[in-house]
Amino acid sequence: MPMERERYPDNWEEIALNVKREADWKCQRCGRQCRLQGITIAEWLELARDCPDYEEKKSHPHRWTMSVAHLNHDPENPNAELEAMCSACHLRYDAKMHAQTAKRNRRQRLENAGQMVLTLW
Repeated sequence: MPMERERYPDNWEEIALNVKREADWKCQRCGRQCRLQGITIAEWLELARDCPDYEEKKSHPHRWTMSVAHLNHDPENPNAELEAMCSACHLRYDAKMHAQTAKRNRRQRLENAGQMVLTLW
């Protein structure tokens, strides 16, 4: 799901970078060491060439991208609890909320479509 940038504070990049640095660029859920800011995927793969999990890193490089999750799913909250997560853990953490949002959006589209049909009669 794309980030709704207008819901985040103006200094979100700075806030998120601080959370990632405090976590030492390790996922606070699974412990995965993520790619540091400013290092391209190609550079990171070159550095990881001798790692035992190199093939996994090569086939799924975005799993090692660090993100910051709002634990209450409310980016407007200035006192939000934040956690540094790899992209896989962040997606897993948000899955239930994304499913609920999708269900609500589908229901709303169906209601809107039904209202349009009624107005045509």
